[in-house]
Amino acid sequence: RSAYAAAIREAPEDMPARAWIALADLAFDDGDAAMAMANYTQALKRLPMSTGHRAEVRLKIARTASRLNDRELARQAYADYLAAHPMDSDIRLEAARVLSAQGAHKEAVRHYRKVAAQGPVAGIEMELARAFMAAEAYAEAETYARMAHANHQADPEA
Repeated sequence: RSAYAAAIREAPEDMPARAWIALADLAFDDGDAAMAMANYTQALKRLPMSTGHRAEVRLKIARTASRLNDRELARQAYADYLAAHPMDSDIRLEAARVLSAQGAHKEAVRHYRKVAAQGPVAGIEMELARAFMAAEAYAEAETYARMAHANHQADPEA
């Protein structure tokens, strides 16, 4: 960590994006979300617009913004990542869960629907039922609640 901190103090304008990302990752892992956000932002400024790495940094920004309770930035950063990786159902599910926890139920449901359309996710039916219920999509909530109940009946150990 001290090597990265020294690099920032000595030559912040010359430091490549990958060094900013590494420093941000360290700060994030250390629980310093504000420092992580500042460093991810610096990395993003240094990445060419055409690089695929921008989406990966946007995902890191989404997670960091979520930790900082910056709902709008988290929402936008997840959207940016998913625009580049629309079939990444794991991150789409993560975004849905974050949005649901933030109270953005209707937007969360849009993501849950796409996750469900991409294929079954074992054991997620009750989560989907709750999300649809919160978004006042009662018919879909009932469908997933019934599925959850049927799955539980079939495998009571689950």
